[in-house]
Order: sequence, then C-alpha cells, then structure tokens
Amino acid sequence: MTQTILIVIITLIVVVAGLLAAKRALTPRHQVMRKSGKGLRKGLDQYRARNILDQEEDDDVMQATSSGDESDEGNPEEEEEYSHGKGLTLEMRLRYAQLSWMPPFVVSILQIIVSLIFFSLAYTYLRTVMQIVSIFTGPILVNGWINRRIRKRAQKFDNDFSQFLLSVVGMLKTGLNTVQALQAASESLDDDSLVKKEVELMIERVRLGIPEENSIGAFGEDIHQPEIELFVQALILSRRIGGTLSDTLDRLSKQVRKRQTFNRAASSAVSQQSGSIWVIIGIVVAVEVYMYFIAPKMVVGAWTHPKLAGIAQSTIVIVMSAIMMMKKVTNIRV
Repeated sequence: MTQTILIVIITLIVVVAGLLAAKRALTPRHQVMRKSGKGLRKGLDQYRARNILDQEEDDDVMQATSSGDESDEGNPEEEEEYSHGKGLTLEMRLRYAQLSWMPPFVVSILQIIVSLIFFSLAYTYLRTVMQIVSIFTGPILVNGWINRRIRKRAQKFDNDFSQFLLSVVGMLKTGLNTVQALQAASESLDDDSLVKKEVELMIERVRLGIPEENSIGAFGEDIHQPEIELFVQALILSRRIGGTLSDTLDRLSKQVRKRQTFNRAASSAVSQQSGSIWVIIGIVVAVEVYMYFIAPKMVVGAWTHPKLAGIAQSTIVIVMSAIMMMKKVTNIRV
C-alpha cells in the first residue's frame, strides 16, 4: 500500500512539473528585433566589448539610432520583453534544433512519458537511489537530445563561418556591393555548407521582393551561433550609416577564430580526463564480467544485498554525475 501511494505521489509530481514547463514554454516571449533602434544600441555594446567597431563609427551609430530610441522611450513593457529575449525559450531551442514543427507541450509530454518508463523499471529492479534519479531521466534525455541537435547545427555553421568572413572581406575590397560579395564568397563553399544555404536563402528573399535589410536581418535566424547577430548588425549598420564594412568583418573574423581556438583548447584540456574515466569504467565492467564467470554469487550478491545494492547504485549515480558535469564544461559557449 505504501509503495503504491509513493508511486502515485511521484507520478503527480512529474505530471505537474511537466505541465508547468509547458505553460512556461507557451508564454509569449518577445524576440530581439535586429533592425530596431533599441536592438542596434544593444548590439553596439557587444561590438565595443569585442573591439570590432572604431570609436568614430560608434558615435555615428549612436546618432543614427537616437531617433529610433526616442520612439521606444516611455514603454517599460517593451524593455521588459526585450530582456526576456536574452534567454532561450523552448520555442527558440526547438527552432534552433530544426524541431519547430513540434509544439512545446509535446516536449513536456515526452519528458513525462520517458520519466515514467524509467521510474517503473527502476521501481521494479533497483533501489531507492536509482528510483529517485529515474524521475529526472525524462528532462535530461529529451533536453540532451534537443541540445545535441542545436550544437551539431551550430558546429556545422561554425566550420565555414570564419573562412566565409575572410572571403567576404576580400570581395568587398574588390569593389562589390554587400549582396554581391556575400554571394561570391558563398560560391567557394561546399554545396552542403550551412553558411552557403543561408546566403542562398537570403538572396532568394531579395529576389522575391523582400527588402534587402529585412533579408539580411533574417540571416541565420534559426542557428544558435554567437557571432551571427554581430555579423547581421554590421551589415545593417553599414547600409544605414556607411563606414568600412570590410574592416569590421575582418575584426569579426579574428574574433571567430579566437573563440574557435579557445573552445578547441578547452575541449582538449577536458578530453584527457574524460577519456581516463571511460577507460576506468571499461576496466571495472570487464572485471565485473570476469568475476561473474568465476564467482557469480559475489557479483550477484553485491547487487541484491539490501545494503550493498544501495552503495553500488549510489556509486553509479556519482560517476554518471561526474560525466555529465564534464560534458557541461566542454559545451560552454564562449
């Protein structure tokens, strides 16, 4: 009876948590508008921090965007909504993962189903520690799947972005306009390049009659990459106030290469420790299998004894937590 009540309580907790997550995900969030005066002023702060624009260009941009800011003053609701756009909502994450066809509540339901499946298995065969951990398997696995798709797509874009920027700089210095330079630079990329596909999509928008500034603003809107916003704002600002776009993109290209170098160094620093843990786990599993054939009771007893089973499963939870933390460190976006 007590066990049944415990299952019902845990099920209710998981369902309520999933419903709350779905409600939060369905809350309308204002996304950052790249072409508003406020958006340009916010983006300009990023330029200054990364030393991409010169001080003279900053003054011109501030003057050009001041008129747009005057219309935004006195509207605290819009400012609050803008701050909400800084975080990644579930809709944005699904769009970055190319899963925009999936409603947010479906993700929450999927998390609940996975959690219930793992909890039922853990309740039948495992101890209390693993039963508690199994409750969180749904959010962990589903979110991990979504994040993996986001990272894979961003990495595919990042592989060609630095080379693309350098090509654009060279094309601009030959006298081509912005759209022509983007198109010419993308032609040197592979057909399956994500950068090339985004450029082709942007040019197609222009051909369909969409204003060039709006077409540029939609570049890479479904890719979670840190320098895309800077790249888009640099193009838009150059059209509004002029300036040397080639120098700006050259600085941005250097910034992209520095970030890529740092991320590779961080991954290399952690990969050695991560690899050693996997080697240790493999050795432990091999020893357990060997011991099972030599003395089966010793292995089976460690997993069936009331006290030893809890200790063994707690150890597994600690090791899994360490592996997750290392993956979290290597996936930090710089």
